[in-house]
Amino acid sequence: MCRHHLRESVKLFLSARVASSFGNYALAQLRRLQNAFYRDGYTDAEKREHLKTMLNSQMEHFQRAYTNFPKGSIMLSTDDNNLLFNIDLKNYPVVDFVGIYSEMASIVKSYNKLNHRNNKKSDKQLHKHAMHLIRLLITGTDILLGKGIATRRNEEQTLLMDIRNGKLPFDEIFGLVKIFQDKFHDAAKASKLPYEPDMDAIDKLMIKIYEMSLCH
Repeated sequence: MCRHHLRESVKLFLSARVASSFGNYALAQLRRLQNAFYRDGYTDAEKREHLKTMLNSQMEHFQRAYTNFPKGSIMLSTDDNNLLFNIDLKNYPVVDFVGIYSEMASIVKSYNKLNHRNNKKSDKQLHKHAMHLIRLLITGTDILLGKGIATRRNEEQTLLMDIRNGKLPFDEIFGLVKIFQDKFHDAAKASKLPYEPDMDAIDKLMIKIYEMSLCH
C-alpha cells in the first residue's frame, strides 16, 4: 500500500533541478567516456589537442550555466609544450568566473588521472558506458517534459542494445550524444516543472505513509 502511494505521488518529488542533477551527471559521464579513448601510445601533442577540444566543448555549457560572456573572451591554444589559457573579461562576476575555472580544473584533473591509469577499459565496457549515458539523457528529457520517470526505454530499446553490443562506431555514438544533449537542453528550457519540489505535500505524504504503517 505504501509503495502504491509513493508511485502515485512521484510527481511531487520532481522539479526543475532535474536539469542540473541529470545534466551535470551526464556531462561528467561524457568526459569520462571521451577520456577513456586515450591510450599511452598517443603523443603529448595529441593529448594536448584532445584536452583543448574537450575544454572548448564546454564553452556552450558555460554560456548556459554562467553569466554570458562575449565570444572569444575565453580562448584555448597550444604551443610545442603547453596548453595555453587566454582570458579577456571585464566586469565579470567573480563567482561565475570561479565556477568556470573550477569546472575546467576538474576536467584537467580527471583527464590526467585517467591518462595515468594502468587498467584501461575494454571496448565492451566503453559501449556499455555509452549506452547508460544516452539512456540518462533520454530519461532526463522525459522527466523535464512532464512525462514522468520511465527507466525501461521500450521505444529506444533497439538503439540502446545496438550501442551496448558494439554495433555502432564511437564517432556515431558521440553524434547521438550531441543530439540527445540538445534535446535535453531544449526540454530544460521548455519544462513546466516547479523550480522546487512541493515540500509541504511531500511532508503530508510521509506522515500519511507513516500512519498507515502503524496500522499494519
